[in-house]
Amino acid sequence: MSCSEKTSSKQTSFIKDEPINVSFLNGSESIDGCGEYIIDIKDTIGSQKYLFVSNLSEFGIINLDGKKRKLYRDTIESKLINDKEYVSVYKNNQYKVILNLLLKEAHDEGGIYKGKMIITRTEKNVKKSVEKTIHGECGC
Repeated sequence: MSCSEKTSSKQTSFIKDEPINVSFLNGSESIDGCGEYIIDIKDTIGSQKYLFVSNLSEFGIINLDGKKRKLYRDTIESKLINDKEYVSVYKNNQYKVILNLLLKEAHDEGGIYKGKMIITRTEKNVKKSVEKTIHGECGC
């Protein structure tokens, strides 16, 4: 085995064991028009401790593994389950974020939602996932 092969196998095992680090976006993250503003269930609505923000139609932003990541909405996997529940899926070449959200309090053109956020990282055919209980404001 050459030195480069040893390095390669060490990198793979490091990636496999490395958890996904989800951190807050800075409070200045905002979307013009309609949006999803998702925070951890332990944080208060309005705290601006956003874990994920999106414009509900094209893209979302999340801070993963120390970097702000832009993900694009998957319109095939995203779906409305009923008038109070929906699933939003956002992806890039390395990460996938699934939001399973249920309406808890309706407002004029949106409301307060609660649910789960599942984040999956795929790198060198190794998948790692983390699930968070979330809530937030969604709508126009």
